[in-house]
Amino acid sequence: MISLAENKISNWLNGAACSWLLAYNRHQFTRIYPGGTRFNSSNYHPIPMWNVGVQMAALNYQTADRAMQLNAAKFGLQNGATGYVLKPDFMFSGQFNPYSSAAAIDELVGNCRWTITLTVIAARHLVRPPKSGGRGGGGGGGIGSGEGFGVGSAEGVVGGSGGGGGGGGGSSSGGGSRKSRFDSRGSGGGVVSPLVEVSIIGLDIDAATQRTSSVGECAF
Repeated sequence: MISLAENKISNWLNGAACSWLLAYNRHQFTRIYPGGTRFNSSNYHPIPMWNVGVQMAALNYQTADRAMQLNAAKFGLQNGATGYVLKPDFMFSGQFNPYSSAAAIDELVGNCRWTITLTVIAARHLVRPPKSGGRGGGGGGGIGSGEGFGVGSAEGVVGGSGGGGGGGGGSSSGGGSRKSRFDSRGSGGGVVSPLVEVSIIGLDIDAATQRTSSVGECAF
């Protein structure tokens, strides 16, 4: 078993270098932990770690950010909420590389494509942007983290690898500016125009995002 800080593995997260790490993780364990410079207890993005076979992507559980949402979606819901998920069989193949083309991955895991249709009905836990954020509009105004139940519907076509190398998962949020969507702590004035964004998060070839229309100048 090896235990590495996130910055130590970053050079291996590309198509050419990750082959060694994939081969190692077929027989051994790897643990990744947040870098020591994260004084605010923020988290790294765990999906690239899971995609190269890392079994233990340690996170700062005291921070309820997007990384922890992805962790909860993966381990808190699948496999009877036992806390672990088995790797798909194709990750034990020497031919798998999460950075391969869509055609190469389809050939390895099977060319099956899903059409996912979601109907968004409400949004809750919306957070007002800081006063300096100004007025929101058309998805441009900042808004903090929220749970996506929203308004309207979203439809998207998803690639066949089903989230790929252990990295599947979706998240939704009442959204505005990208800067404040997940970690805004502001409060105060401003009229916002909230919307709901639904994302498929996994391999790069599977990534897809759809947004609902915004609710204009909603003071909630």
